[in-house]
Amino acid sequence: MDTIKENYRLALHYIGEKDYLRAKKLLEDIAIHYPNSQVMWALALVEAMTGNPFQAKRLLRSVSPEVIPQAKNLQEKIEHQIPEYKLLFSSYNDGIEKVKKGQYLEALQDFSDAFDKGKDLPLPVAIYKGYLLSLMHSGDQKKAFDLYRIAPLYIQQSIDLSRYRSAEKPKKSSRRWIMVAAFVTVLMIGLFVGSKAFPDTKEIPVVAEDNETAQEEEEFLSEQSDTIATLESKLDEQMATYEMLEEEYNEMEERIGFVADAEDINAIASNEAYQQGLQAYQQGDYQNAAILLEKSYRYDDQQYFSDDARYYQIQAFQRAGQSIEEEIFAFITSTNSHFQTSPYRDDLMLQLAELSIDKGKVEQATELLREIVDTFPQQWTAISAQTHLNKLLEEE
Repeated sequence: MDTIKENYRLALHYIGEKDYLRAKKLLEDIAIHYPNSQVMWALALVEAMTGNPFQAKRLLRSVSPEVIPQAKNLQEKIEHQIPEYKLLFSSYNDGIEKVKKGQYLEALQDFSDAFDKGKDLPLPVAIYKGYLLSLMHSGDQKKAFDLYRIAPLYIQQSIDLSRYRSAEKPKKSSRRWIMVAAFVTVLMIGLFVGSKAFPDTKEIPVVAEDNETAQEEEEFLSEQSDTIATLESKLDEQMATYEMLEEEYNEMEERIGFVADAEDINAIASNEAYQQGLQAYQQGDYQNAAILLEKSYRYDDQQYFSDDARYYQIQAFQRAGQSIEEEIFAFITSTNSHFQTSPYRDDLMLQLAELSIDKGKVEQATELLREIVDTFPQQWTAISAQTHLNKLLEEE
C-alpha cells in the first residue's frame, strides 16, 4: 500500500511538471487494483491535457463528484471543447482519406487545417504526427522540426522525429511505391497508436459522426476496439512483408530518411498488443489478456513496457488457472535490462517463493526469500519474506 501511495504522489508530481505520459503510466498501473475516484480523476485530467476528450469524458463517469468536486468543472470544459475537437478531427480524417488516395499535397493542407483549428486546445498525438510527417514528406523539414521543438513534452516523448530526417530531398526511384506504402502505413497506424518513449496514450479514433448520447459513444468506442483488433492481424502480415524488403528499405532510408522499417512495425505491434492485453486484463478476460500480453513482448521485448506486459501476462495465467512457476523463473533470470530493473522483480520472487512453500520446495523458497530480504530491504516484500523465513525456521 505504501508503494501505491508513493506512486500516486509521484504521478501527481509528474502532472504538475506536465510530464503526462509518465503520470499516465503510474496511474494506469494503480487503477488496475485501486480504480477509485482520485485515480480515475487524475487519469481523466491526463487524457484531457493530452488531447483525448472522449477518453477523459469516459473516465469521469467513474469519478464521484462528492469525492472530487472539480470533476464537474472538467466535465463542463470538455463538453464545451468537444465541438471544436470534432471540427479538427474532421479535417484530420479528410487528410487520411487523401493519403490513402495518394493525394499528399492535399492531405498536407487538411493536416495543417486540423493543426490550426486546435491551436487553443491540447492536441492528440495523431494530429501532430499527421502534420509533422506530411511536412517531412513534402520536404519542409525545417518547419517540421521548428514545430517539434516547441511542441508539448508528451508530443516530443511520443514522436521521435529525428528518425524521419533525411539528408537530402527525396529522389525519384523505381522503389517509390515502398516509400509511399511506408508513409501511408505510419499515418494509418497513427489513427490508433503512437510509438512512445514512455507509456502509450490511445489516440483519438476517427470521428465520422456526432455521438450525442453516452450509449452512442460506448458503441463508437467498441467499434474502434474491433478495428484495432483487425489492425493487429494486418500488422502481422505487414511485418512479414517488411522483412522480405529489408534491403530495399535500408537503401531507401539512406535516401529519404523516414521509411518505417520492420523495427518500427514491431514496436507498434508490441505497443498495441500491450494496450489490448492490459484492457482485457482489467475487464477480467484473463485468457485473451495472457495471449495478447505474450504477443507484446514477443513482438519486441526492448520496450519500456515489456516488463509490464510480462508481469500481467503471468498474473493473467494464474487467474486463468494455469501454472506460472516457469514464467516467473524466466522473468527473474532474464538478462534483459528492463526485467532486471523491473519494479515487479521482488513481487514475482515473493510469489514464486510462496508457490514453492505450498509445493514443499523449502530450499528453493528459502533461497528466494533471503535474496528478497538482502536485495530489497526497503520494500514491503522484504517484510513479508522475513515473516515467511521466520515461520520456516520455526517449523524445522
